[in-house]
Amino acid sequence: MTRDPHGSGGLILRAVFSPVLAVAGAYLAGMPEPGELLGTLTAATLWVFLLVIQSLRHFSRTGPQLQTEIMEHNAVYSVYALARLVLWAWLLSVAMGFAGLTLYLSLTAALEMPASPYLGGLFSILGIALISSLQFCRHLLFIPSSIEASSNYRTSRFYGLWSQLTPARILGAQSLLLLGFLLSAMLGCRALFQDEQTGAALGLVLMNTAVLLHFWLWRNPGEPQAVKASQTSERPNILLIGVDSLRHDRLGSARNLTPNLDALARKGIQLTRCFVPCARTAPSLASLLSSRWPHMHGIRDNFASADEADLGPAPLPSHLRAHGYRTLAISDWCGSDLGKFPFGFEAVDLPEDQWNIRYLLRQGPKDLRLFLSLFTHNRFGHRFLPELYFLAGIPMTQKLGLTTRRAISRFAQDSKQPFFINLFVSSTHAPFGSEYPYYTRFTDPEYRGDSKFVMGGLSEPFEVVHRQGQGKAQFDFEQIINLYDGCAQAFDDELKHILDHLAACGMEQNTIVAVYSDHGMEFFERETWGQGNSVIVDEGAHIPFVLSAPHIQGGKKIDAVTRSIDIAPTLLDLIGLPIPPQMQGTSLRPMIEDPQTDLDLAAYSETGIWFTRVPSLEPEHIRYPDLPDLLEIPDKKMGSITIKRSCKQLVIEAKDRMICTTHWKLVRQPMIHGIEYKLFDLSADPSCLHDVATLHPDTLNELKQTMERMVAEDPAMHGARGAGEYNAASD
Repeated sequence: MTRDPHGSGGLILRAVFSPVLAVAGAYLAGMPEPGELLGTLTAATLWVFLLVIQSLRHFSRTGPQLQTEIMEHNAVYSVYALARLVLWAWLLSVAMGFAGLTLYLSLTAALEMPASPYLGGLFSILGIALISSLQFCRHLLFIPSSIEASSNYRTSRFYGLWSQLTPARILGAQSLLLLGFLLSAMLGCRALFQDEQTGAALGLVLMNTAVLLHFWLWRNPGEPQAVKASQTSERPNILLIGVDSLRHDRLGSARNLTPNLDALARKGIQLTRCFVPCARTAPSLASLLSSRWPHMHGIRDNFASADEADLGPAPLPSHLRAHGYRTLAISDWCGSDLGKFPFGFEAVDLPEDQWNIRYLLRQGPKDLRLFLSLFTHNRFGHRFLPELYFLAGIPMTQKLGLTTRRAISRFAQDSKQPFFINLFVSSTHAPFGSEYPYYTRFTDPEYRGDSKFVMGGLSEPFEVVHRQGQGKAQFDFEQIINLYDGCAQAFDDELKHILDHLAACGMEQNTIVAVYSDHGMEFFERETWGQGNSVIVDEGAHIPFVLSAPHIQGGKKIDAVTRSIDIAPTLLDLIGLPIPPQMQGTSLRPMIEDPQTDLDLAAYSETGIWFTRVPSLEPEHIRYPDLPDLLEIPDKKMGSITIKRSCKQLVIEAKDRMICTTHWKLVRQPMIHGIEYKLFDLSADPSCLHDVATLHPDTLNELKQTMERMVAEDPAMHGARGAGEYNAASD
């Protein structure tokens, strides 16, 4: 497996060439004087020193606060991680200070004034202040969630500034700054040439060029050119597009949030009752790509280590690769599991494991991180500071869309070999941040609460744990729903760009496109928010799924129960490849060809780890400590954060589990006094408010047998505790 280079070779060359050009220009020009350059270095050093002092005063970091692990096992690494960020902050500050100094030297040359090291230092400070302020304003308007993710300050302090920002004003300020810089450079160089100071003039040209080249590194690439496929591969391409936490009811909604996805559904096949076996990202993706239940592939939560995974000998990416497919995974912070576990992708463009103490330490304290993040939401950050480029909570829908379109164009150049791309984006994941203008689409512009840009109170791990224990009254619910719907619309618009590019490359008629989610989102249907907290309500495990395939008649809805473990076998069946016997799902091809076909499938799902005691949890339910007390780092060298060995058994035994058929749902709950079953009649009670177990004993017993077979297959449930032991563990 390789990391997609993302054009990093040319980026590194330009990054190295820029300072070399600056030094050469300064030497040739005979300026700046040592005192003037010292003023620039002093300004950058002073700024970074103050930034570090403020960061240490407000010290905080992403990830669980495992103090002992950090102090005893990662103290040296912590110093290295901080020093690395300080160095980058200093280099960026020097570059901005050098831009200010270059502007000053151009002005002195144009006005034929003697240079002063004090004024040079002042202009260096001005360069740092102006460029940083402009970048802050850009982020505050276009991706305010990046400010939220790293700010130690209430973002309400910035609401007044935000209200004055518009794209036109940002562009105007940027253009004015650039125009002033270029004009001063032209006038300064002209004056030096006229005075026959050719060397100094050429040096000043090089210095100005170095500044422009350096800031060109921050530029994001434009829309990739569509490359027309020269030929058609023997087997169809597969483009999987996943979006984290998208609810099934956002398709075809009254707000018309997903017109492009709705159009794809009309063109293809829509599974209206598709369920994941665990509504958490890692186990859900593992089940989707391996077609195995969580208790078989071993990934039961987001804190599983790679050596716990048993994805079978041929998960979908590996199986496709063995049959000649080029396989690529693209994602942001939410999809690091695609590279963590051995799915068999040939190449990946995504971050390292998000639950690794060393990765989290490299993200640094908040004030320093906030400054650096203003300059790393681009190719420069992707290459040199990926921990900040992929920072959790920052939307990357548009960037990942561009990356996907570049990959499609690249694959179109050699279209004889089919491709498999799995794009997975965090567009609708909490805290529901989106790029401009999507976070303003449905929200009240006069809103002044703490959820203006994102769902408030989720920027620190312990805040997330605390908020999981709060009820609906503690949230600005309407504002949060409006933010969420803006995220859904942002994803849908990017979906259109990808599909249009696929068509422009001439590959639409030979590509299977499937859109899915790893899980839905609970919005207090049962007293709590999030996903994987309850299996009594469907909003967590019920996902949207739309598939469009060549030579398959579209416009069909399949209303029977289906499972995400059926997706991989279905795709293999559609492209004519054998289905590995280790896959536990069923091909849905018969239903796709005839939606009236009922394969009589039963969906299974289990809850994820409760971060804390959620409001929906019954008082007599067995429980375990809050998430921070569950975590450990068994391999100090690797740094992966996992569930404590002493707690894993209890965590798995405490899971609620459900079996769902067309008309019935059975829920198994481990209580202090023993196992309790609840039965719901989905035809009469789709919200699962009334337990009818006593009214339908035959149905109850039949589904119990199915449930107990699933439980018996779970290796972790062999030798499960009795009721008395549950009581002791819960106490």
